[in-house]
Amino acid sequence: METVLKLISYFGFFLLFCLPGFPLGLWLCGKNIKKHPEAIAYGFLLGHFLSSGIAIVLIYLFGFSSLSVWIFIGLALAWLIIGFKYLLRDRSGVSLSNPAGGEEGPGSPGHELQTHAKLLLKAWNRRAYISYGILVVIALVLTFEPFANLGKKTPAGYAYRKYFLGDVVKQMVITAELVKGEIPPQNPWFAGETLHYYWLYFIPSAAFYRLTGMEISIKALTVLPTLFSDALFLFMLLSTLRLFTKREIVPFLTVLIGIVAYSYEAIYLWWVLGGSFTSFLEQARAYNLDGLTRWLWGEPQMDGLFRSILYSPQHLQSLSILLGVITILTLGRVLQSPSLALTTGFMVGVSAGYSLFIGLFITLWYGLCLGIQLLLGKKFKKQLPLFLLSMGIAGLLVILYYSLGMFIRDPNTGLIIHVGRALKNYGPLVFLMNYGPPFIFGILGIILVWKRSGKREDRENGKTEEPISSYSSGRGPAVLWPYDRSPFLFLLLLLILTITVISTVALKGFLSDVSLKLGLVLVSTLLIFSAISLEFLYEKWSRPVFYFWVGLISLPALLTVLMDRSHLADIYNTKFTHYISEEDMQAVTWIRTQVPEFAVVQSLPPEYKITYLTLVPMLGQRRTAVSDWFYSRIFQISQTKVDHRQKDISRLFETNSLVEAQEILKRYQISYIYVGEWEKSSYPFGVQKFYHFPKLFEKVYSNSKVDIFKVRSYELELVTLNMKTPLPIQAKEDQTALVVLKNQDSLQSHMLSIQAEVVPKETSSLPDETPSINGQQVTVQLDSGEEKSVSIPLPAPNHPGVYTLILQATQPGDEEDNRETFSVEAESVKGNLGKIQEDPEASGGKAVFIGAEPGSSGTWTFLLNRKFLPGDYVLSLRVKAESNQLADKIFTWEVIANHQENQEQLEVMGTAFQEPDMYQNFNLNFHLTEADTFKFRIRYHGKIGIWIDNISFIYHRKNPGFLLARKVYPVGIQVEKPE
Repeated sequence: METVLKLISYFGFFLLFCLPGFPLGLWLCGKNIKKHPEAIAYGFLLGHFLSSGIAIVLIYLFGFSSLSVWIFIGLALAWLIIGFKYLLRDRSGVSLSNPAGGEEGPGSPGHELQTHAKLLLKAWNRRAYISYGILVVIALVLTFEPFANLGKKTPAGYAYRKYFLGDVVKQMVITAELVKGEIPPQNPWFAGETLHYYWLYFIPSAAFYRLTGMEISIKALTVLPTLFSDALFLFMLLSTLRLFTKREIVPFLTVLIGIVAYSYEAIYLWWVLGGSFTSFLEQARAYNLDGLTRWLWGEPQMDGLFRSILYSPQHLQSLSILLGVITILTLGRVLQSPSLALTTGFMVGVSAGYSLFIGLFITLWYGLCLGIQLLLGKKFKKQLPLFLLSMGIAGLLVILYYSLGMFIRDPNTGLIIHVGRALKNYGPLVFLMNYGPPFIFGILGIILVWKRSGKREDRENGKTEEPISSYSSGRGPAVLWPYDRSPFLFLLLLLILTITVISTVALKGFLSDVSLKLGLVLVSTLLIFSAISLEFLYEKWSRPVFYFWVGLISLPALLTVLMDRSHLADIYNTKFTHYISEEDMQAVTWIRTQVPEFAVVQSLPPEYKITYLTLVPMLGQRRTAVSDWFYSRIFQISQTKVDHRQKDISRLFETNSLVEAQEILKRYQISYIYVGEWEKSSYPFGVQKFYHFPKLFEKVYSNSKVDIFKVRSYELELVTLNMKTPLPIQAKEDQTALVVLKNQDSLQSHMLSIQAEVVPKETSSLPDETPSINGQQVTVQLDSGEEKSVSIPLPAPNHPGVYTLILQATQPGDEEDNRETFSVEAESVKGNLGKIQEDPEASGGKAVFIGAEPGSSGTWTFLLNRKFLPGDYVLSLRVKAESNQLADKIFTWEVIANHQENQEQLEVMGTAFQEPDMYQNFNLNFHLTEADTFKFRIRYHGKIGIWIDNISFIYHRKNPGFLLARKVYPVGIQVEKPE
């Protein structure tokens, strides 16, 4: 019951939030909402943006406060009063309605004229409402289980499908950031940087969460608006298609094909993999079907509407606006009506606020459409001001977005001319594969539009209804096609522009970003032309023949969506699912509820390609200095900035210098440190500083796997070093300096090793490559709060000159040899040879089997994206062979440091196995000179089958101790010649 009340409260708030747009919706579509429900849809579209814009201004000025709320209410009421009073006055516009639900023409008993409408929309009847209801139910069925399984608890942990991590989780983080009430919001994945684009859509959810104070999850506040955008988009698509068709069944079938039967990629994958259908279904779990051509053929990638219905509500919102603009261009006289020119330009500008690239593309297309009308029209002087007005309001909104930091131009990720490999090799087949039935029916629709135009003799014989030109006479058409071809010229221009840009333009560093977004525009346009061809076939063929051929073309594409839906709900597929442990979930829950909302909480960023997930912003809802590679880069942050921060944060966890750590903490204003399994395994010695120095790092949370530390001070020195710079000294002569040490740590005593170092100054005239020199170490025991004076030997340089003096206090490390172990299962990494098989003798119950079939020789390769520290390693490969009698070489094991020249290899003969069909370890010694990743190759030479189980690592390193204090005397000391 409580959940139902929360849902009712949310939808009630959302309705009130969008209410300011309803006068505009009624003004455009008429007062008869039952026959013209487009008034509600346009009201939602325009009201969402109007209220979001007002909210942005008020939050910027006053934050989320009672003053903001009252000002918002006052402005909204004033606008509603003005809107209902002036916008809905009687006007000369008419709208066609058809309460009888038939298909009669103007003047028939089923038609009536309705005032107060700027658009001549086709009236809705009972069949239209039923069609829309069925489409909404289908969308809910397709999305319910994937959404329900998002974050679901499983034995392996809380499950998040990886393709949801790239979008839905991003929306959750953006909503949580907006709740903080800063405009423009900060980038939670890259603290201190403005969050560029993609946040306007989420203002209503953030406002509801902050103003009502209801305990409703950010996940729910992400899913609910997505469902709303799905329903709105389906309505706008159905409404637009109804303009171009007479039969109610045709737009319904067209939309149905668009969301459940739009791609032949599943059939193609079955052809590639071969085998039985059951075998194919199992193997297909390892593929992202809607992105199949990208993985197999190369860029560009074009996803269908189903995936957008799941996790791209901001793009769907922009597409809904596009459909509204198409409707207005089709039915309205934009360059003859100042109000329509203003409204349409406003809508075009709004679209860029939700989806930047789609919106800018819509702006380009809209400008070309109006430009063509302007140049070809006979009233240039009269229409030019309206053209400037419409484009001016769109451009003004784009400038406002820019001023809010919603987009910037990063030279490292700018647009480039790029023809994807898939288009070079396969040409139009790429579009056919990605948009099968809509592409086929759409091409047929284009041919029909081009060849068939309205014929006067048909109208005179009573076979047709009046053309669009009858607008001025007060009579409207029930359907546009095939009596007026001009609106389709705009659609054809949109189609040509979309295909051209997809085929030639890409975003540097994100080559499929453009095609993924504009692919949605492409399929929406193809569906309009598809409706034309489907209606033609519906009237030309008998019903059985029509449904047979439509089914024959569409049903193979249905397999793609059904399998994709199954895969997106399959949280037990470890290849595409990330699991968050119970301990990590408890820790981030504590962060979300206990840590100040503006605090920066830092974990060690995961390596790219391991996961697009950093727990702190995702579930802890707090900012982090730098996140994983994907999210740190995707919001127009330069690669240079990201690399610099990631290097600093890696040093924060790796370094044994408290001085260096505090400098990094201060630089990025990090307040809390997250130390989990990833941090401990990546830098087992570096993280020890957080545990050993409670004066600097206070442990505020702990469970069996995760510890969270609060940074107590950026300036606090555990040990102070004070020394007067010595007088000039003689080269090659020993000298000491008196150093005053004070232990400011009131919690514990410290054993210190004090050492001086001299480094040649850059401005000195010393010989090139003069080495720095370390003095002798002095060990001192300092009790808590104790102060001591100690004589420290100074180095004796060989060359006279000016040197910089550096004094350091180090806590000696543990001389005992420390050992770390780590292992990776062969079946958990993607190799390009062999198949995963059940094997009870394998450590995980599975192994990779490479058989000795003809032509099976090849290389099993994988890169382990886990950074390993410098040191000595023993690498152990666990493998078994079918036979131990073969004297020939059966495989070669190679290990390479990915960024270094280190390489080791081991050739394994068949006789090297002690027993057949029994696992055996083969070891390689390896040394890393600096932190790096490993690349593994097994060159299989055939002849007998082998099973690869896992690879283990044993790592040896001595703890070097911790640098507690460091003081640099840049003036340095003058070393003189010996007397």
